[in-house]
Formats: sequence, C-alpha cells, structure tokens
Amino acid sequence: MSNDATMVAPQGFPALVGAISDAALAREWIGDAPVETALKRMVAEEPRRSLARHLEEAGALTPLQAAQLSLVAPVRLVGDFEILRQLGAGAMGEVWVARRVGERQEVALKTIGARFVAQGDFIQRFEREADLIAGLHHPHIAAALARGTEQGAPWLAMEFVKGPTLQDIQQQHGALAEAEVLHIALQVSKALEYAWNQEALVHRDIKPGNILIDRSGRPSEDTAPLSKHDMAKVIDFGLAKSTTLEEGHQDMTMTGVVMGTPSYMSPEQIHGLRDLDHRADQYALGATVFHLLTNQVPYEGASSATVITGHLNAPVPDPGDRVPSLRPGTRQLLKTCLAKKPEDRFGSWAAFQSAIEAVFQEMGNTPTPSIRLLRKPMVLPNSLRKTPLPGSVIVDPPVERSAQTTTPRPASGIQPIPDSLSKVPSENARPKTAPILRTPLPIPSQDPSSPRPTSSGVHRTPLPTPSRSGEQALAQVMTDRIRKHRDPAEGVAPLIAAAVARPPSGAFSPSGTPSSGIHRRPAGSEVIPGPRSPDPGPVSVPSADPAMFRNLVILAVVALALVGVIVLVP
Repeated sequence: MSNDATMVAPQGFPALVGAISDAALAREWIGDAPVETALKRMVAEEPRRSLARHLEEAGALTPLQAAQLSLVAPVRLVGDFEILRQLGAGAMGEVWVARRVGERQEVALKTIGARFVAQGDFIQRFEREADLIAGLHHPHIAAALARGTEQGAPWLAMEFVKGPTLQDIQQQHGALAEAEVLHIALQVSKALEYAWNQEALVHRDIKPGNILIDRSGRPSEDTAPLSKHDMAKVIDFGLAKSTTLEEGHQDMTMTGVVMGTPSYMSPEQIHGLRDLDHRADQYALGATVFHLLTNQVPYEGASSATVITGHLNAPVPDPGDRVPSLRPGTRQLLKTCLAKKPEDRFGSWAAFQSAIEAVFQEMGNTPTPSIRLLRKPMVLPNSLRKTPLPGSVIVDPPVERSAQTTTPRPASGIQPIPDSLSKVPSENARPKTAPILRTPLPIPSQDPSSPRPTSSGVHRTPLPTPSRSGEQALAQVMTDRIRKHRDPAEGVAPLIAAAVARPPSGAFSPSGTPSSGIHRRPAGSEVIPGPRSPDPGPVSVPSADPAMFRNLVILAVVALALVGVIVLVP
C-alpha cells in the first residue's frame, strides 16, 4: 500500500467530513478487508478505541492519515452491528439500518430513546416486545434476528424490509385499488391468526404505518402502488398483549391510560378491557382497510376524544357511501369487522379469510371496476345549466296544460275557444330551466295529409306533431269566425283594400289638415266594444268606416289562431 498523500486527502474530502462515518471513508481509501478486520477487533475490545487507532496499529494508515480520519464522525457499533444510517425515530426509540460486522445483510436495529434508559418501565416493555416476537416465525411478520444491551440500553435487530409502509403508499396515491388492498388484508390476517394461535397474542396497534410492503417479488415493469406480487410484513409489537404470560407482564402494557392509535382502536380496547382477543385486531384491520379504500378513516374528528366517541356511539359507516364502485361483499366485510360488539364480528380469522375469498370469487366472475369516488358532476346537462353550451339548441319537454278556458267578454263577438285549444302552460308545471331557444313554426295546413313545413333550426329532440283532429278543429274554428264577420256584399278584398287605403297616423288628410290618427264616429254608427285599455284621459271619439273594425276583428281572430297553434305545438 502506498502512503501517497493524494490517497489520504482525495478530491472532495472536505465535503465528506461529518456526512459519513470513519469506517465508510476508510473503505474508500484502503478497501473493505482492512476495515472489517479492524471493526472485529473493536467489537471484541472493551473499552473500545477508535477505528483510526486500530488501522494505524495494523499499519494500514500512517499517523498523518489516521489523524485526518479522526476528523470524521466515528463509526457507531451496537453489539456486533455497524450502524449505517437512521431509518426512523419515534416517541420511545429509534430505528437504524445496520449490518453485522463481516456480513453484507442489512437489518433494522431498534434501540430505546436515550431519555428512557433510566426509566425501568420502558426498558421492561422493550424487553417484553423482544420476548413476544422471538418465538414468532411467519412469512408475514418481520422476524427478530438478535437482541442485546449496549451501555445499559437494550436493542433488537429485526428483518429489514426494503419497502414502504401502507401509510407511505396511501399518502402518495390516495385511495387504493380494491383487489390489491384485500390481497394485503388477507396476508395480514394470516399473520395475526398465527400470532393468536401460537401465543394467544393480540397486536393492539394494527394500522397502515405498522404494515410494511416488500416489493422485491414483483416484476420490474410493475409500477402500481400495490401489486398482487407484494408481500405484507407486520411490525411493531410494542403494544402487543399475550394471555399466556403472567399477570405482571400484562400490566406492563397499561400505565393508567388507553394505549393505541385512536383512529383504529376497537371499542373494547378503548374501554381498557383486559380480556381482549383476536376480534380487537380484526376491528383494527377493518378500520385499516376502510382507510386504504376510501382515503378516510371510519370516524373523523378534530380531537382524539371526538374520534373515540365515534367508535363508541356513531353508526357503523358504509364504505360504499364514499366509493360506490366497491363490491357488496367488500362493503359487508368491513361493516362486520367494524361492529361495536365483538360477538357481531367474525368468530375467527378463518371466517374473515373466507369472506375475502368470496369477494375474490365475485371479482373473477365480473371485471374489476376502476376506483370511483363519490363527487358532484363537473358538467351539468344543458337542461340544468344556467348558460347552455355553445351551439346547442334546447327544447323544453312537453308540459301539462291547465284546464282553464278563455271566457269571452260580453258583446265582444269572439267565440269561446274549444277545450282542446284553450289549454295553456301552467307556471307551476313548467320546470325552471335554461333559456329556451325556439325557431318560428309555420301555421299548419288545413289539409291533414299535406306535409308539415320544417324550419331551418336544428333540434336535438324531435318536436311532437299535433294530431290530425286538432288541425281540423283549428281550421274549422278559423273558417267559422271569418264567415261570421265577413260582409257578404263587400267581400274580404274590399275590406283589406280599405284598411290599406286608410292614411296612417299623423299623415295629412285630403282636406290638407294633419290627421291625429283619431277618427270621429259618424252619427248613427255602431261601436263594437273590444278589450279595455287604461284610460288615457279625455280623447275624441273616433269616427271611422265600419269596414276598419271588421278588418281589426279579422286580424284579431287570425292572431288568436296563431296563439292556439303555438299552444298546441310546443
């Protein structure tokens, strides 16, 4: 080995100071073999000296190199494990990624917090967890590999799962697919069934954050949040309770307060009952599945007290109210798991698993729908929009007509309109919709067999066609009215000619005086009263040719006929 200074202080060395341990930096300088040998000596030595001192004594580093290596944070050894990096930290302890000296396999090393080392209760609870999981060997439970004490503090080495927790996955993707969530729930139920049958063990803290997902078995092209190739691993048995241990150990998990996560705790666990069984974990697993499928916990609240009150008193929620695409079997499965009374839940883990298998069988017969959360529609139909979509023509649906008929005024000369033509739309019956765009409709032909003219407007819904009898009745009414008011001596043509020849309002009369548009009635002429209008004040009595009034009557009749056509043909 050369003692060249370039190897002692390689390029970028200042940036590495404090970022990695002296063992990691020494491996970059001189390789793995000398460092592993020095670490083994450090494990067996008591008290331990620094890695730089061991490498200097072995001749792997010069005194100058050892002095520079001492500037880096020293390697931390816990038992015979080398700490590599921190994985997480909680209220009571820390979790590190470590590696046994001389081996390549990484483990999850759990240690107790420094402020709890002097508290005997926490140490005993930590050791109790190690005792519980030491006898559990199941593919869906993170296995315990080693345990020990370092400077008076206990530690526990467990199987390291290179994957996220369900909590991490949900925070990134929201609501998850039904089939994949049930696949994970089936694996977790098998792990909890094993723990119950083997040690009468109740986990008491099942939640998305305590379920790791091992993705090492899925194909590389599978990038879904959850896959049928994933494997679930249950972790954190710190609150677990076993009925096979002596009473003193059972009391170690209770310090006068309810322990657990409020969003997933069963009612009997909230009450602090001692005789818990597997149905408490079943409730927590049901709440976990509910959260994964809907992205909401079963009972929400601004405080833990509100959430706990929901678990105790609120009705069991239906996940289908949030995700309508869930299958009926899944909805019933969760409602059974979340029953308030333990006796209303599944009697065994086998019954729980059979319910999941029934849902899988249902999925095999029908295609799996995509996740569909319940929300308001983003686009309303034209009939409900305040402003219609561009280029659309809205046709209002046929509405019921009221049975009111038009009562003629006395001496008006207007005949009552038949019931078939006098019905008008009711304001209460017509729905309040968007502005209605109509195209003008022509007067129907008197010949029922003649084709109806069509307008150039485009209608998305064809307009209803009136019956032939309605057209005939309308034509008959119009004919009767015209005949009644027609002067047989003059005919229709002279009436129209007289109306056209009448000077307009404000024009000059033949005498040369401007006409006010008001004609005086000749003496002895007959007045046909018409619809009353507001009194404009003192005015002169008009005098006009009786033919003018006949013409006005005919025009009024035609206008009424047009109104009848429009009413009949919406």
